[in-house]
Amino acid sequence: MKSAPHSNLPTVALFPRHATSWVKLFDLACMLREGQKIRPVMILPTPDMSGYAVLCSDEKIETIDLSTAREAEIAKSGGLLRAILARLDNLFARHDRIANCLPVSLLRFVDMRRRLRSEYDVFRGALATLAPAAVMAPGDREASPVAAFLKAAADLGIPIVNASFGSPYAEGVALSRVGFPRFSLEWRHVPPVLNYVAALLFPRQVYNAPQGRMLFSPAWLTFAHSSLGMLSDNPWVQGGGLSDYVLQHDARRRQGFIDLGVPARKLVDVGDPSLDLLYAVYRERDKVRAELLKAHALPQRPKLVIFSVPNDAEHGVCDMTSHLERMRGYFEALGKSGANVLASLHPKSRREDYQPLAAASGVTLMNERLANALPAADLFVCSTSSTVFWARLCGIPTVHLNYWKVLDADFEGVAGVENVETPAEFARALTRHIALNTIDPAFQREAARLREDNQFDGKSAERIQRFLLGLVPISNRKKDEPAAPQRAAGV
Repeated sequence: MKSAPHSNLPTVALFPRHATSWVKLFDLACMLREGQKIRPVMILPTPDMSGYAVLCSDEKIETIDLSTAREAEIAKSGGLLRAILARLDNLFARHDRIANCLPVSLLRFVDMRRRLRSEYDVFRGALATLAPAAVMAPGDREASPVAAFLKAAADLGIPIVNASFGSPYAEGVALSRVGFPRFSLEWRHVPPVLNYVAALLFPRQVYNAPQGRMLFSPAWLTFAHSSLGMLSDNPWVQGGGLSDYVLQHDARRRQGFIDLGVPARKLVDVGDPSLDLLYAVYRERDKVRAELLKAHALPQRPKLVIFSVPNDAEHGVCDMTSHLERMRGYFEALGKSGANVLASLHPKSRREDYQPLAAASGVTLMNERLANALPAADLFVCSTSSTVFWARLCGIPTVHLNYWKVLDADFEGVAGVENVETPAEFARALTRHIALNTIDPAFQREAARLREDNQFDGKSAERIQRFLLGLVPISNRKKDEPAAPQRAAGV
């Protein structure tokens, strides 16, 4: 393990687990570094995350790479069972019922329990040495390696800050579990019998979705987490697990978290740091637009459309072949619209999967991050993406691809957001929006209200820094630093 250099500043450890959380936490680390009052340290737990060490070095962000130590401990504790199960991973991925039948579930329970204990030992040792004032995680309902990290922090008395900045939207989480027997509690799906035992013992792991009752995790995984005190009490909402604080940026979403059972004492109103970047671009939207047109050699056309490409296949909602075939119709409509179109890929998406569609339709896949470009658009197109909120803040009309027919509060009955279900409906809506020369004044007033309600002022990073400084023990705080907020009880 490579130790971080010494610093007299209070330390905050950030723990990304995948590409999506990496983007959020890396931005936070850069913001904290720039504030010069907190020492951010990125803990890299997996080989994938270890690959980002160079980016951290470039930005002078300290790292502790635990990927090798974690892999070694998992291999050592797994023994023959781990070796056998590893060889069966591809089979399990193809055959859900085999992977979750009772004999296999029991073996996977034992293996996962060993894995979690190994991870816990590695993380607890690292945190005890680092002694951070707080840790920031991408959520508190995650599986390996986050669950073991949160438990280690909790056992050491280190405040846990949930920096997921997500939506209180259980229906969306449920959608990705529909059709998989390992989650189901409906007899017609012939789920594993162990699911019913888990539902009986852990009723808060159950969600009554429109598609039927289901578990958040397969039964064997639920039992493994529970046996080590790592199970989220209410996994259907961020904040229902071991986190002490959940960073918030929206009064309406705050109430949504409370309605789903998150204690109000956990919620901390700081604004969303990703909106700081968005705000900076919003203030220079004409300049950014000109730079985008030049960077991508786009012609001078009246309208610019930005398309946030859905990532259904990457999130396991469907297979890649059917996903790309569905996307074909939307790409073609965009290419025929007469507008300049820039398509933004999700961090989990691979450019090579979508480049043929873009090339065939005349759509440009952009390299810029969505927040760096969105305010320059005249129209935003997405599918069940939380980034629709960014468009609403910036006063940009949105066409929402609702082919799954699932709406949350960001899309249903919202000014400036039009929901369409088919490529034909989308083509008609697109033509109508491209022809418009003005934006509905009522939508613009709503956007102005949202900007005020959501602290859209470019100062979220400052508020987060003040909050984190308040977690520093009194003995380590300077006189001008804020007092620590009352610690919320863990679950």
